[in-house]
Amino acid sequence: QVDVPRGLLNFFFAAQDEGNQSTPAHLVLGYRHMYGIGVPKSCQAAVLYYSKPAEKVMLSIQSGSGVQARQIERVRLGANEEDTHAALVQEAEVIGYYRHWAEAGSVDAQAALGQLYQSGASSLPRDYVKAAYYFKLASEAGDVESK
Repeated sequence: QVDVPRGLLNFFFAAQDEGNQSTPAHLVLGYRHMYGIGVPKSCQAAVLYYSKPAEKVMLSIQSGSGVQARQIERVRLGANEEDTHAALVQEAEVIGYYRHWAEAGSVDAQAALGQLYQSGASSLPRDYVKAAYYFKLASEAGDVESK
């Protein structure tokens, strides 16, 4: 039996591992946030997860050791979401995981929650005070984009 929340949690942990940040985990979470599959639909969160692999590709191109620039294809990001009860329950669970890790000091989770509160989500109302709180935590921890 497939346990989507547990799978998402495993991908989240893999993406948080500072010593070995998993590119596949970042890509999976970016894709899921882009389309709202089991997590809140959020372009901002998708960008946060896609940025780490993108930085690796750019460093590889700049160093001349990786893919050539002409091999990179631009893809337009789009999304389509159905508001189902199961999706809302899973969304609430994932937001709970983000809150836990944000309070534990995860800069990625702090920035993601800041974005979610700034824009709102299906089960998360827009809250600029909470967005500012999480952006401030991320900024104080060194996240340049949260300043």
